[in-house]
Amino acid sequence: MLAELVLILASCDVTGAAIGACVNQCPKSTGASYTICADQENSSSFLGPGEADPITTPQPKPKRLCSYYVNGTIDVPTSSIITAWVEVGSRACIGDPEPEDRVAKPESKTVAELITEAFTAHATRPFAFLQSGSEVEITEPVSFAVNLGGGQHSGQLFGESATIRFVPIGVDWFFSDGQRLNGQFVSTSFEEPGDITAVANVSYRIDYQRSGGSWVLGAATASLNSNELSLSVVDPPRRTLLVG
Repeated sequence: MLAELVLILASCDVTGAAIGACVNQCPKSTGASYTICADQENSSSFLGPGEADPITTPQPKPKRLCSYYVNGTIDVPTSSIITAWVEVGSRACIGDPEPEDRVAKPESKTVAELITEAFTAHATRPFAFLQSGSEVEITEPVSFAVNLGGGQHSGQLFGESATIRFVPIGVDWFFSDGQRLNGQFVSTSFEEPGDITAVANVSYRIDYQRSGGSWVLGAATASLNSNELSLSVVDPPRRTLLVG
């Protein structure tokens, strides 16, 4: 898999994010891979503990026997008093406690959390090959080459485009006889018979782009080894000199 999108299930509140407590939610880039992250704030509201939500839960409407004066008040007496069953909380009644003694309605609270989404891309491994046979004679030139790998991979972060690319910037060849060469295409020879192995190490510059914006160049560097090549170095065949 060359690219993957990972939803970081952990979340933290916005206060924690502000003080840097959430920075470890984004996976660290390792090896020839790179990860970019995006944060999104989600908010939710709820009532205090033990309180039902009046929007989603039907509330019973109990009634109580209430007395009040003909003029509709409880503090301006009249010669007559009205007594009737009313819904609890719908009006003040004679004998009710002062307003400051009544229990306040629960307040709605809002909690904000920060969700992190990560997009990880992996560089394609380079592939090395011989441009000659796997058996050569001493001092015979041998050519090596490598397909550089790397590549560009696209994904999304919270529905917006994200792209990571691995740009080859150097190739180092390592040979089991101690030789070191540089370049995508190299040629060398060997002075002693025996088995030789060769590996190309390709270095990459990592760039990324989000939401079609400007590229961030050189965000990191990485390197990958190619497959291992093997060849046999042999002595040249002996030739018989005929003397007349």
